[in-house]
Amino acid sequence: MELVFAIGVPQEKIAEDRSSVDNFVSRAAAYIFRKHKPNLQLIHLLNVDEVQHKQGPDSPAVKDAVRVQDENIARIRKAIAESGVGDRTVLIIVGDHGFTSIARNLQPNATFRDAGLLEEEDGKVKSWRAIARSSGGSASVYVKDPADVARVRDVLHASAAVDGEVRYTVIERPQLDLLGYNPDAAFAIDPADGWAIVERLAPMAPTVKGNHGQLPTRPGLETGFIAEGAGIRPGVSIPKMRLIDVAPTVAAMLGLDLDGVDGRMLHEVLSIQRSRR
Repeated sequence: MELVFAIGVPQEKIAEDRSSVDNFVSRAAAYIFRKHKPNLQLIHLLNVDEVQHKQGPDSPAVKDAVRVQDENIARIRKAIAESGVGDRTVLIIVGDHGFTSIARNLQPNATFRDAGLLEEEDGKVKSWRAIARSSGGSASVYVKDPADVARVRDVLHASAAVDGEVRYTVIERPQLDLLGYNPDAAFAIDPADGWAIVERLAPMAPTVKGNHGQLPTRPGLETGFIAEGAGIRPGVSIPKMRLIDVAPTVAAMLGLDLDGVDGRMLHEVLSIQRSRR
């Protein structure tokens, strides 16, 4: 109730309009920081992601969404400056993925159906020996009986290219293990540029124009890292880092030891001195 009294009731369209959600969240975050001064505040803004899914990463609407998001961030920065603790506060802006453009759908479950590895009834899966579960940008392939793995592999490779056009790559278990992938999946499917993966059996046009979830080495899936404030060296550029480096770096800023993690502390951006691991 404190937020309602402080910044008002959310707009009626907040349930369907991500920009309205972001407006409310940024106002709430600014109020909370200015009044309560938390040691750590995590804020998730949604609309740039939403617009890229709906319009595609190269749409002019993305620039407008970024401009509005910049206003939300400016609101939070203003609250930091007015909080009385701005001189010992760090603001970090991060993403968790980039985007690729989508024009066509892959339907591996229809391929399994046609190969006799999945049974359909009234347009739905009735039973399966192999099935794909999609994350949009890629898919996990599950095989119920290990004795079918070789056959499923053959089916996947046989349909990977049509009329000389490669539609996807089959990722085998050894590579998946290196990626820390779901151990229950026998394979994964990484689509070619422009393709998304859906689970439906009937043909369908893409419902999005932008997507993510492919192998992290895919061009376009890079995202950003911006840090400013106390303990941050100005003017430092990081050519390349990993998402898993964010948490150890934040922990160092908070004076915490984060042991046993895969990421590294970004010493090059920190003016504080912490022991290297």
